[in-house]
Amino acid sequence: MNQELYFPVHTEFNDLFDCNQQVSPTTDPVACAARLRELNPRMSDAEIDALVQHELSPARAQEIAANTRDGMYQALARVGILSLSAKPDDLLMWSYYADGHRGVCLQFAIREGDGQLFGCDLTEVHYELQCPLLTVYDDLTMDWTRRYLSTKAKVWEHEEEWRIIWRKPGMNRFPPEDLSGVIVGAQISPQHRAQVVSWIADSASSPTLYEARAKSASFGVDIVQVEDADRSGHPTTG
Repeated sequence: MNQELYFPVHTEFNDLFDCNQQVSPTTDPVACAARLRELNPRMSDAEIDALVQHELSPARAQEIAANTRDGMYQALARVGILSLSAKPDDLLMWSYYADGHRGVCLQFAIREGDGQLFGCDLTEVHYELQCPLLTVYDDLTMDWTRRYLSTKAKVWEHEEEWRIIWRKPGMNRFPPEDLSGVIVGAQISPQHRAQVVSWIADSASSPTLYEARAKSASFGVDIVQVEDADRSGHPTTG
């Protein structure tokens, strides 16, 4: 009703490894020397070599990695991450995230031409068997940041997740016209269904109403558009 969504910080996620990959200290003297030359262009070769020896000592390497991790986590604590899915009929997600099929799923429309949602870039999540190798001498570009924030374990692949990374966690507003549909769960109560229908009737965005229906001959749900519905929650479908 208020066009608000909650953008959590990464520590609120249910996946232990999500946005929590380790940063590895480098043991490659060539990479270390190249990076130190970028940072200290006026140093002589002898000075760079001496600095490489210092930076690659076990204690110093671990200290650099720890400082890098601390800086990253402090930066991440100021960022909100909204998780979305391209797959509205996944049984596991209805079970985990929609109160055992008793809740709702919100559908949002991507704006044609720019591929954005809420005026923000969408980042596709990639699923891997191994954590990405991130070292202290990687360039901290936006591509690096997106890779860090959008790599998850292979077991989550069924979610087909996309993310919006926003500069402020917590409640954030979205344009009402971006809410294009509401899908009610296959086991939603009549009372909650009626409440959702009344919200849609009063909404500034007028989203389309859908319902998830259990398939009869296979494990799954069909997402079916409800053509008309009154405030009692009893729909008439076409």
